Amino acid sequence: MEAQKDSKAELPETAVEINAEAGKKYSFCTCGQSKKLPYCDNSHKQYNIDTGSHYRSFKVFPKQSARMHVSSSNWEKEG
Repeated sequence: MEAQKDSKAELPETAVEINAEAGKKYSFCTCGQSKKLPYCDNSHKQYNIDTGSHYRSFKVFPKQSARMHVSSSNWEKEG
């Protein structure tokens, strides 16, 4: 029998745990510029203009409440 892996050990250092509520809209940052990480604050709009990038938020609409981990390679680890 194979040992079960610790799922947290496989998460990126920038992962944030969210308790998502069913029917609520979540808008997550993909650019790394948001002051409200992991949530999008629309900082990508000016960042796109300044850098010629094409970032957009990543939207999630959970059908049922669930705990989830979100992360982006563009987020810097706090601390």
